[in-house]
Amino acid sequence: MVSMFDSPTTRDLSSRISKGIQIQEARSYYGFRNMRSSIHLEAYSDYLKPQSNNPSPSLQTKMSWIQRQIVEPGTRFSKLLLVDALVRGVFCAGTLAAIEWTTREDPSANISSAFLEITRDLHQDVMFNSLVFSYLCRRIHPCSLADIVKEAVTIEQDFVKGLDVNLINQHIEFAADRLIIGFGGTAIYNSATVFSFKPLESSNNAKAQVGVEKPTSSLSTASLVFDEDF
Repeated sequence: MVSMFDSPTTRDLSSRISKGIQIQEARSYYGFRNMRSSIHLEAYSDYLKPQSNNPSPSLQTKMSWIQRQIVEPGTRFSKLLLVDALVRGVFCAGTLAAIEWTTREDPSANISSAFLEITRDLHQDVMFNSLVFSYLCRRIHPCSLADIVKEAVTIEQDFVKGLDVNLINQHIEFAADRLIIGFGGTAIYNSATVFSFKPLESSNNAKAQVGVEKPTSSLSTASLVFDEDF
């Protein structure tokens, strides 16, 4: 998954979306999102490398699918938004659900709750694409919208191997329905997800260090001095 985001094809997709955005605030948002994703994917790669050393053949299938969808220079901007949302919202849904499943079934996995929260946020902010999509005058046809989403779901479900595949496939369908509704379409699968995607009730040491915020009252007693020896 990390190599998918770091590929020339995905970078080209992000670049074309940024160039197509005319509103400065929206362009700034995409720049911030890409920066945040790049940093977080470094942590992703450290976790995923021990799990799988061999690249999955379906990963190349994903890359070929993305390339096929955006290869034409005149591809509608609405389609670029949809493909970008599918890459981040559906092509990552299986991995996210697998990490969530591993955390709940195997506490020794030692995955930070704060890490999971950032991961969920990154995968769910694809709905900003649907907001931009809603302002477009030339949108992709609803039939084409559904066909593209179905293709992405099929590819992602083939990517998932092991664990409880049925539950993860169900979550992938749930993520796809949520996305297509955001783009003005109709739910295809009507699947529910068994994953809560809420903060884990029991925190671990990593969360205790990363996720705790100090109240402003604790800062008011601090004093600034310049004559202490170090």
